[in-house]
Amino acid sequence: MATTRQSGFFIQSSAGNRGNFEVVISDVGDGRPKRKPLPAPPELIPRTGDMVVETFGGIANSVFTDLTGSRPRDSDNLQPIVRENGDGLLHFYRDNDQDEPDKNWHGPTHFGSGDVRSASLIQGNDNYLYVITRLYGSLVYYYTPLGLNGWVKGHAAFPQDVDLTGNPAFLQSTYGTAGHFEVVAAKAGGGMVHYRLDNDNPAADWVKVKDFGDGEMIEAVSMIQGNFGSPGSLELVARAGDTLTHYWYDGDWHKGGGPFALGVDGEPSLIQSSFGSRGNFEVVVPRAAGGLVHYWRNNDDPGLPWSDPTLISGSEGDDFWETSLIQSSYGVLEVVSRIRGYVRLAHFWGGGGSWTRTENNLPQLGD
Repeated sequence: MATTRQSGFFIQSSAGNRGNFEVVISDVGDGRPKRKPLPAPPELIPRTGDMVVETFGGIANSVFTDLTGSRPRDSDNLQPIVRENGDGLLHFYRDNDQDEPDKNWHGPTHFGSGDVRSASLIQGNDNYLYVITRLYGSLVYYYTPLGLNGWVKGHAAFPQDVDLTGNPAFLQSTYGTAGHFEVVAAKAGGGMVHYRLDNDNPAADWVKVKDFGDGEMIEAVSMIQGNFGSPGSLELVARAGDTLTHYWYDGDWHKGGGPFALGVDGEPSLIQSSFGSRGNFEVVVPRAAGGLVHYWRNNDDPGLPWSDPTLISGSEGDDFWETSLIQSSYGVLEVVSRIRGYVRLAHFWGGGGSWTRTENNLPQLGD
């Protein structure tokens, strides 16, 4: 199951037999509150087992491979991307179709330049991986054929008329013939901006579609293309302070009333699942008091009500920041989240009131 019409740093691509898990690890800097400083890093340390650790420029970035607990994982490969000492990104991947996948780490491949502050990954309709990165207040993108290491900087330039902040939300929509790239990012001065790349025109640059949400000090966003309307509308959740609000785009951006979530923090993640007849909206977001909470919207109810929050079991006691959610080919919800100020990742799978945390093979640095 390729999650090409949603944003996040964690996707399941179509590579391999079952579909690879792909991860982008963003900079742990970026002005995020930290509980205590990270330790001085050692050199690059490839490790045996299900983990590899990369440490560059005073920031230790750890990535995980085993996201499925005891379930079959014949091809749940991982392609992490990390920053290198303030000078671009590094790409690692693991070939899990081999007999001994733990010995089949490849990379690193260096690409890009500049001090990357945030990144978002998709698999495009052409089976390329695409990464949008925020370099301080502006955006650039890179791409590579799925399964290869040759990253290329995209020719198309973003407008440079506004200073951006937070994480970019990035997807490939069904607008146009080839499917436009859509990006929404928060503006440092308040509100959000929507950019689009017309993939039907190879010479096109990114263009601004619309500024919206003016007056709202947005800190984090997550976006999907849903199945309301034709083509499906873009659906977005945005965090301002400790609240989450829903917006949608059907040729213009609309605000979906007041906040549906209170007492939240960090970066939310939104998907449309296969649960229900139409497919519910699912949101996982860090809770300001600690842990992760799950909200869902009943898209079969004409009133489109959002649920009350459900605390994800096993997440209590940890202070999370970055969060990314998919519905995997196993049919369940899968969440990867990073603990604030550290490089430690946690993975959860399940749904409703039943969640399982799998962290035996995940990084434990920064404690």
